[in-house]
Amino acid sequence: MEIYNSKQEVGCRILLILVCTQKKMQVETLSVYDYFSVHIDDIYSDMPCLHPSNPNHSSELVVRKLMIREALSFLVSKGLVQIELSEFGIHYYADKFSEDISQLLDCNYSRKYVEYVRYVDEFLGQKTEYEINKYADDYEKQRISDNVCKFHLLMENYKSDIERLEFIEEAHNVTEQLLNVECPVCHAISKRVVDVKQKELCHKAFRAEKRKIEVLIKDLKATLENIEINKTNIETEKEKLLEDINRLVNDMNESLRPVIDSKIEEISGLLEKRELWSAMYANDSRLKKYEDRIAELESSKETVANKSKGSVKDISEEKLAQFSEIVKKMLVSWNFIEEKSIVEFDKQNKDLCVDGKNKELFGKGARAIINSAFLIGLMKYCYDNRLCHPGTIILDTPLTTFKEKDKVTNEKDESVGKDIKMAVYEKLATSCGDYQIIIFENEEPTKELKSNINYIHFSGNANVDRKGFIPE
Repeated sequence: MEIYNSKQEVGCRILLILVCTQKKMQVETLSVYDYFSVHIDDIYSDMPCLHPSNPNHSSELVVRKLMIREALSFLVSKGLVQIELSEFGIHYYADKFSEDISQLLDCNYSRKYVEYVRYVDEFLGQKTEYEINKYADDYEKQRISDNVCKFHLLMENYKSDIERLEFIEEAHNVTEQLLNVECPVCHAISKRVVDVKQKELCHKAFRAEKRKIEVLIKDLKATLENIEINKTNIETEKEKLLEDINRLVNDMNESLRPVIDSKIEEISGLLEKRELWSAMYANDSRLKKYEDRIAELESSKETVANKSKGSVKDISEEKLAQFSEIVKKMLVSWNFIEEKSIVEFDKQNKDLCVDGKNKELFGKGARAIINSAFLIGLMKYCYDNRLCHPGTIILDTPLTTFKEKDKVTNEKDESVGKDIKMAVYEKLATSCGDYQIIIFENEEPTKELKSNINYIHFSGNANVDRKGFIPE
């Protein structure tokens, strides 16, 4: 009955590996894990080995697979390990029952073994099974190379021993043939006594030792030849495996590449559709938001209109008279009307009336002046009565229509003299300290007036002053 390395001992170590790592492993991977867990000093030289040190323990990696297979069969028969069959091979893994049984293995050896398994898993955990097996193969190749070097050294020692035996035997033969001579110290003649029996025994010992060494040399040569054969077989098998791998890769590329290309093209099309759908969804959401906002504004507009119909009150005569007086003073200061003229606000037309004449009956040049006075007068009225107003007015070419022109007989004269134009500029320049009036006008003011206003000239030429209102 086996005691050490029995299927029970190896099986329990495998159980601890599967429970500790919580991984699915093949036989080769389990062999590597078990070997390095027992001989941890092969990975971490500063850690003590779990088993006593043996100079030739690296050879265990070869025979360990057979023990692992036998132990796995034992574990599977007891229900301690589960099997998974797939296209990648046969894998073994632990389940809940395995964990429960492993907890019963509570001794110094098992605790130390589990600790070393964790170190091994930390060292090999990031590698694939192929990389782990490759590492083990490289380790085995290195072991074989180291053994070959040791065997060659041993062969040299054997050869040296044979040469020494031949030398000793020859020394005996030579010294026996020498004559007796006088001793240089005592001058005595030594009497050679040859023990024939002892001499025969010496020669027999020499020949026996030589034959023994020759047998060892023969065995060592056979071992070296076997190692070279194994090494060659391993290299051949490795090359065959690489050829099989390359062939499988080529076959997969040839068979799967069209499918992969087709799927990639299909995915690209789907991605484009997804982007288009996302854009459409975003546009629909934005459109729905705008439609809701429009509906909200329409509702607010109706609500405001309904409220305005019932809440707007007529402006009092007093306020209209005050506003009309402000506009009149402005038109008088612009030399547009005389002091005795009357400026009123017509409630029916809701517009200004000058000397009983509605604004719409004036020429467009005069209407532009009246409109400008209306806007500026309204701003001044709001300031005087502390009402809300932005304090800024923009007038677009209110004086261009006043340009004098040739008159046709019986043509209605809508022009305004140049004195009115200059008066408008001067009065606006001196009476707008509390608010701002911006005028876009083609008519050039006088040099004296330019010094009193913020005058900006738009030349229309990028090389002369400022080209236009919007800078380039």
